[in-house]
Amino acid sequence: MKEVINLFSSPVLTTQLNFPVDKIEILCQQERLKNPKGVIKSNLGGWQSDNIIYPNSPFSFLLDIETICQELAKDVLNINQPVFLSNAWININQKHNLNHLHTHANCILSGVYYIKTPDGCGNIQLFHPAVDLMDRDWKFDVESNFNVYNSSKWWLPAKEGMLYIFPSWLKHLVDPNMSDEERISISFNVQ
Repeated sequence: MKEVINLFSSPVLTTQLNFPVDKIEILCQQERLKNPKGVIKSNLGGWQSDNIIYPNSPFSFLLDIETICQELAKDVLNINQPVFLSNAWININQKHNLNHLHTHANCILSGVYYIKTPDGCGNIQLFHPAVDLMDRDWKFDVESNFNVYNSSKWWLPAKEGMLYIFPSWLKHLVDPNMSDEERISISFNVQ
């Protein structure tokens, strides 16, 4: 009997959350006013905040995201120790701004929650852990029938209210915002 075994899978949790994104957008803009310069992490252009202090702040909805991360760590990854959101930050990208290819070191999980996503604002791309080897060695035509076995990268749509959580070692980037409006998201790490 033939069997295909899914070895070394990369879990990516996706879920639509019903937080009031219009109110969260206002909070994000208020944070930008406090520090208009922001910080530079993975962003090329755009604005990123310093770490958000959330347990006793208007960003307390992040505690619900932390609970989802804890469930993923326990139920899927079989991590039998407490995990928590170690940091979170705001991303505001204007037209042509993007986030280059990167990972998040010294964490278990990373993720993004989308607040404002106008059409053409740029999707997140996740890369297979062996992307360099696949691109080097797999020179065959799959006739645009990419699947989880033969794809070196996979994109997920930037969609308002959508939460994505993935292993922090999974390389990812955010495509350029081609909209005339800002794309706003909150990214985070879990330890």
